[in-house]
Amino acid sequence: MMHAPVLRWVCLGLALGWGTVAQAQGERMSPRQEQAAALRAEMVELSARDAWRGVEANYGTLLEVAARGVRLGSTDHRLGARAALSRGDVDLCLRRLVLSQEAGVDPEAAALLSDLEARFAPVTLDAPDKPTLTVLDASMSEDETQAVGFARDRLLETGAFAGWLPLGVFQVGERRFVVDGQDLPLIVTTRDAAVVRARQRDGLVVDAGLGLVVFGSAAGRGVQAAPMTGFGPRFGVAWSRRMQDRLGLGGGVVFDAAWQGSAATVGVAGQPDLVGRLGLVTLHGDVVYGASPVQIAVGPAWTVGGARAHATCPDCGLEESGPLVQAGVGLIGVQVVGATVPREGLWAGQLAVRAQTDGDRLWMGVALGGRLLLNQGR
Repeated sequence: MMHAPVLRWVCLGLALGWGTVAQAQGERMSPRQEQAAALRAEMVELSARDAWRGVEANYGTLLEVAARGVRLGSTDHRLGARAALSRGDVDLCLRRLVLSQEAGVDPEAAALLSDLEARFAPVTLDAPDKPTLTVLDASMSEDETQAVGFARDRLLETGAFAGWLPLGVFQVGERRFVVDGQDLPLIVTTRDAAVVRARQRDGLVVDAGLGLVVFGSAAGRGVQAAPMTGFGPRFGVAWSRRMQDRLGLGGGVVFDAAWQGSAATVGVAGQPDLVGRLGLVTLHGDVVYGASPVQIAVGPAWTVGGARAHATCPDCGLEESGPLVQAGVGLIGVQVVGATVPREGLWAGQLAVRAQTDGDRLWMGVALGGRLLLNQGR
């Protein structure tokens, strides 16, 4: 065995190789190069004693020196990779080995890179309940055990892990999974299945159903009409995007039609009349919350369209027509939509309620229908 003083001088000589070449060319090492050479010498000595925490600290300092113009060699990055591997961070180790390959020819780094890629595979764990990661296959090497421990600590701390695990059989919470390097990328989640399905259904949907519309009374619009109701079909297209587990944003457009609405004039005669047709187009934005079994969307709605009332006054010879919604003025208000989120299938039930005003009258819309999930299977 080589004695420590001898080993120290050997390491220092290896680390000062760049300085020797510079001096042979008549150049003198800069203070930063001297600092880098000293750090390299200490890294080599520390690695010989498996003092990987010290190697990691020196490598971090070397990166700071490199940012100020000192080039790092392949050995620097390889020792940094070994330091990352010693604490189980295989992902960081692999990235540093790639840097080692880019810095120069390093057979040791190439061999380690091939070995790790053969024994490990990338895995993403999504477990907000922060369960324990358990190894069901106990035959693992020391670095593989360290990698599992690193993933377990991250999972317990943050509820998530994205990195590399050794090939084998594992369990997280109630979920058992196999890392075999074949099914890539491997994503394992312990979230409620309904939440996952809801996230997969983000995107385009089609709404259809039957709606009841109710206009309140209004004044100053040519015709002063009493409350009016109508019944007819409702059709819409909407889009949503999940931003978090149960929270998302969306929007869409809806067309409402109503026939045989009844109205009553107020004022001179007060005789009832019929509103023959009503058509409204509504643009809405939504904040979406929830998953299975109920999802709620709430947001602003702006409606334009046409509906006319016909008022007559036989006693005074007056006959007049006017709009229920003033041309060019939209109904502004709020829409609330409650929808079921099915565990399987393409359809969801839906109940929509809107409350709006054009400044003179209140309008309520209630619709019951279904939702076609066009993004099934995403």
